[in-house]
Amino acid sequence: MGNTPENLRSEIYLSFSISALLVGAWIERYKQNLIITAGALLYLPFILSIAIKSTLLMLVLSGIVLGFGASLFFIGCSTYILRIAEYRGQSMGIFNGMVSTGVGLAGLTGGYFLLKNSFSNLFLIGAFFLTLGASLCLWLKNHKQSSSAENTDVKSEELFALLKDRNIAKIGVLTFLGILFFGTSKSFVPLIAAALGGCVLDVGIYMFTLVSFALIVAVCGGRLTDKIGRKPGFYVIMILSVCCSFLVAFTDTVYVLFLVGIIFSCVNVLTRTISLASIGDYLGKKNCLAMGTAIVIFYTNLSATFSLLLFGILSGESLKIPFILLGIISILSLLLVKSLKIP
Repeated sequence: MGNTPENLRSEIYLSFSISALLVGAWIERYKQNLIITAGALLYLPFILSIAIKSTLLMLVLSGIVLGFGASLFFIGCSTYILRIAEYRGQSMGIFNGMVSTGVGLAGLTGGYFLLKNSFSNLFLIGAFFLTLGASLCLWLKNHKQSSSAENTDVKSEELFALLKDRNIAKIGVLTFLGILFFGTSKSFVPLIAAALGGCVLDVGIYMFTLVSFALIVAVCGGRLTDKIGRKPGFYVIMILSVCCSFLVAFTDTVYVLFLVGIIFSCVNVLTRTISLASIGDYLGKKNCLAMGTAIVIFYTNLSATFSLLLFGILSGESLKIPFILLGIISILSLLLVKSLKIP
């Protein structure tokens, strides 16, 4: 177990992936506001471990706890939204767009704060705002579960049926690919920018483009798929991935990468939004909706883990080879979209 940031992020995402399936099976029996609040508060050990500069062991253990908390939070929020939303695409777009926008703003405000303050103080302030936000989640109004089921637990046969469902599996694989394209771009493109003669500012601009239009794209894209269907949305994601992958592979100027960052940002938020909205359409308000959501989130975080491992393996090789491979996979994935049996 290494102590590099990539390894630690991989462990967090892996914990997130595994715990997602466990959480999805029993989360329905508890009140939604308590699940979401508990999930948010479980981020605190990791944040405080960084603030007090604890040992690597404490960081790893608190990272595993963070992964479990993320499962509670994201499955809880997604299931809550999918059950009550009239327009699932638009509502999931608002949620995913706000998450990505928050990531971008955190980088900007955190960087400015660090100009005159310590790293530890930044995370202590973060812990305060996290606690405040988690407390506000307690005010969420819990909605009733489906009355058609005897209880809110997902039985083992229902779980295996969901895991074997071809449509859910296809949505999961497309989610895996969409996040893989984004994760790979986030890891490899800054190195490519440097190799093309880019400076630190160029890399910073690229990283900002990855979140710059997330909220607008997620909301508008999600709302559009409410009208035209989710399947066209998946086509758009994969076509954008084809274009971006080959742009990165064959460009010889750093400025093209700024456009790439914007497009990959669209791929990221649209993938998360459309895949979860598709699950909501497919499963409706059934008691297994949380489990279906958990399966998609499992694929999401498994993809994030894989992209980090891919970076660790290939970062010493030709940096453009992964994008040629991703471009080819993107083209082939269009056949998978065609076979989807969803609106």
